[in-house]
Amino acid sequence: MLMLIWRVTLLLLCTICFFSFAWALKGHFISNRMSLFMLLTATVGIVSASLQTIAVLETTRFEPIRSAVSALLYMASLFSFWWAVSATRSQRLSVAFSMDQPSYLLQTGPYRFVRHPFYAAYSLFWVAGLVAVLRWYLLPLVATMLVAYFCAARMEEAKFANSTLCGLYECYRSKTGMFLPRLKSRRGIAA
Repeated sequence: MLMLIWRVTLLLLCTICFFSFAWALKGHFISNRMSLFMLLTATVGIVSASLQTIAVLETTRFEPIRSAVSALLYMASLFSFWWAVSATRSQRLSVAFSMDQPSYLLQTGPYRFVRHPFYAAYSLFWVAGLVAVLRWYLLPLVATMLVAYFCAARMEEAKFANSTLCGLYECYRSKTGMFLPRLKSRRGIAA
């Protein structure tokens, strides 16, 4: 019975995360036309999410601690994602790998703590699935997704560096972590 509860919980959380992210592609982000890199990322994401779901369905042994950690990671992903959606609702962002130049800098909501909260939320999702089932074949797919988010984030940061917001962004960047909040040392200097 406990195994069934964990399976249903993880499948539900996985599904809610994935459909939230899929909704954002068309319902939240600005996209005139998706780049080849974005289409490839979305395709690998669909394959990865499908394999992650199948792995949860096929798992015959659930460890309560690992399952609980996975569920917490899924919930953290959902919280981070919807908090970022809330912060960007009035000033929507372009879809990843777009070539437009930034015209404003968000520093509210989750952007006070991390520069790329959407990518952080997506990363938590992939790690949650890996933790849930520990399947070797998910590892390269998860790694591919994490590298794609890192590349997209670096591309966006390069756009800021070449924009009229470069000085403001550099100050923001020096105080804010990329995907994780920046920890402060005892002296108040960024670690």
